[in-house]
Amino acid sequence: MFNNALDIIKNFNKKHPYRMIIIILVIASSIGIAIQYSIDGRVIGSGFYTSISIALVSLISKWNKRRKD
Repeated sequence: MFNNALDIIKNFNKKHPYRMIIIILVIASSIGIAIQYSIDGRVIGSGFYTSISIALVSLISKWNKRRKD
């Protein structure tokens, strides 16, 4: 069952690498925001800039890799 789920994720990543980065960004940001809000009761806005910059670097990396192949 677990291997089947991993195969589905791997196939989705091969077909839609850009969507996968956005999905990971949304999930990771949601978890980080929830943890920060539960600890301090506030949301730090500078974290959004960090996550967006990391996503852009990842997207450019994927784009360059696909262009070379």
